[in-house]
Amino acid sequence: MGKHLNVSIRVEIAILLLSFAAFTGFGQQPEAESSDKTQNPRVNIYHHLGSIQLPPDFAGYVGANWTDAWAGSISNGKIAIEWRAGIIEHVLEKRRKEVVSTNIESFGDFNIEFYRLRNKQGDTLVAKIGWLEFSVPISHKEDEALFMTIVRSFKNERCSICRSFPLKTKE
Repeated sequence: MGKHLNVSIRVEIAILLLSFAAFTGFGQQPEAESSDKTQNPRVNIYHHLGSIQLPPDFAGYVGANWTDAWAGSISNGKIAIEWRAGIIEHVLEKRRKEVVSTNIESFGDFNIEFYRLRNKQGDTLVAKIGWLEFSVPISHKEDEALFMTIVRSFKNERCSICRSFPLKTKE
């Protein structure tokens, strides 16, 4: 009877361990994310600011890394998107009088506020997600669509398998 009890307990433990591994994904590679990484990779903006999905021809960097503020740029050579977060002067703060339209979109736990600014130099789009702000001067309709796609890809989490923007500050 003791032998049968031992075998029964071992079988139950094995089943529990296999169930736990299957439930948590322990030992498995995240196939969807890793294959997505080669086609259109997610990039961590900064270690606590979230991640975005960028087309392959885009690169970015962190240009300001202070105690309470961060800023940088994302570009493909044709369009340059600036980003900033924290206690820093935001585009929207200094150009509030130039707002010509606003739109708020809800994405799960957060909202994205879109603003169109207009001055003599042309239109600028600003997207605000909490204390994170993205901005881009708009030259063509395609620039606007690309900006919106990148901003809408934002996730308020650190991607563990994604690369991060490198630090590139001026000395």
